[in-house]
Amino acid sequence: MNEYIPNLASSSSHSPYDFHHRFIALNIVVFNINSNIGEQTMAANGISTLALKRTRQDQKLTLANADRVARNSVEAGRYTDVTADATQLPTRYHPSDNNGALVNNANTGGLKEGRPYAS
Repeated sequence: MNEYIPNLASSSSHSPYDFHHRFIALNIVVFNINSNIGEQTMAANGISTLALKRTRQDQKLTLANADRVARNSVEAGRYTDVTADATQLPTRYHPSDNNGALVNNANTGGLKEGRPYAS
């Protein structure tokens, strides 16, 4: 058995104080397991580990493009546009500095419905 998981059957003491400590220890173990699962899930595609926000933004758009292409192969014609246009986003992250100024896109005529896939 894991050294951090309390073994309730091993102790002859079953005082409320003892139970309370074992309960807290069990909650800590469960929290750590859930935290580790979250970290592994978030980094599965590698996007969350990229240094620059702009690069993460671009990679998310690339992943969304691939998802649309895959969906069209299952359900033909589902998406008419499978290539995101980053200039249709309201703003973009600074290309070389996470703390740099956001880049405002012109969005002439206002934001388009379906952006960034609006034709």
